[in-house]
Amino acid sequence: MTQQGPSLTSATVPVTGELSLLVNGVSFTRFLEYEYTEDYLSPSDTWEFTIAEKELSTEDAAALQPGSTVQLVLNGSVQSTGILDEPVSDVDRSSGTVVRVAGRDWFSVAVDAQVDPQLRFRPSMTVVDLLNTLFGPLGVTVLAEDNILNQNVITGSPRGTPSTKKGKPLKSFLLHQEKPYPNEGTYHFASRICQRFGVWIRPAGTPGTLVVAKPDFEQQPRYGLQHVYSAGSTGNNVERGHFARSRKEQPSIIYASGFGAGGDFAKSSLRSGIVNPVVNADNSAVINAYPSVRLVTIPAVTAAFSPFVEGNPRPAFLYDSESHTQEQLDNYVLRELALRMRKALSARYEIMGHMLGGSNICVDTIVNVNDQRKTVQWQGPLWVLGRKFSKSAKDGTRTVMDLILPGALQF
Repeated sequence: MTQQGPSLTSATVPVTGELSLLVNGVSFTRFLEYEYTEDYLSPSDTWEFTIAEKELSTEDAAALQPGSTVQLVLNGSVQSTGILDEPVSDVDRSSGTVVRVAGRDWFSVAVDAQVDPQLRFRPSMTVVDLLNTLFGPLGVTVLAEDNILNQNVITGSPRGTPSTKKGKPLKSFLLHQEKPYPNEGTYHFASRICQRFGVWIRPAGTPGTLVVAKPDFEQQPRYGLQHVYSAGSTGNNVERGHFARSRKEQPSIIYASGFGAGGDFAKSSLRSGIVNPVVNADNSAVINAYPSVRLVTIPAVTAAFSPFVEGNPRPAFLYDSESHTQEQLDNYVLRELALRMRKALSARYEIMGHMLGGSNICVDTIVNVNDQRKTVQWQGPLWVLGRKFSKSAKDGTRTVMDLILPGALQF
């Protein structure tokens, strides 16, 4: 990635284990509190920093203006580059004046913008053509087809080099007939189209680079979380933990039909199906009723998860008006099942600091979790869906990690 905006040096931003801000080249390192949130499924990171006004020089105050370029830095590594949305000044006679600085990452301009109604997308165009047309005017210059380089920048501990991932390259995806809905946002239109081809779009930490890829569930674990009771155990690092399993909204099998395919599911010529691996049920009667329907496979759930045992099948029959090809319908059933699988297991853990195992915590990574609470008994990998860095006078620096089953997110 090409570094854009102000350059970072150890003299500019000290390595402290806490987040720092670089606003139009001016460094800020002393905060009353802060909160930075990144979720894999959200198009923009959000952040808010609270600063005592007495800490600000005239130069500092002048930099804190709406529209200023902001870099969030942790241990010398850029976590996010964004735009200052609003500085808010609050005064209290007993505690003095504080300034709350809030903003979002650089891709927020695409979330705020709407598609130009004069744009036309020909059926022969590719997804790459569409993304360049939509986001080129908004500053996107690089379309990355994996997240490895971005992860290396954010974590500060390189684990791999960019490589061609399995599957078709973006330039092979033809649009067919696509057009935005009235009043549809630029990001939402592009995201809707990309999901039909099984990929998700997210901004990299460096402005101008857009990651267009699938989540990486095959990577090796980068971190470890532990909460065990055994006497003399070492390595426990969980401050708070939430762990839930749920069989609700878990169909044992999903069948779907696509656009213009001949009416209801039984008569449709465009059909697809998928079996839910988190449910152990006998689906043979449903499958035998539709022997010609092709069943899609989803990545196997980690062996640490015990499927819910069901006495009877729980089929779901869906319809997608935007699936025009078999590939698009297959991606649709994958996505619909994954949305439900995410609810089968959800976990949230809070730790001290913003690092684990010498690496800054990053989304789209794998963490090994060893949680031996009697009602949990989990020892295996989970995938990092979201991270929230915070600092306060009461709790110090903390990180909350939202985790899901590897494989339970498909597009």
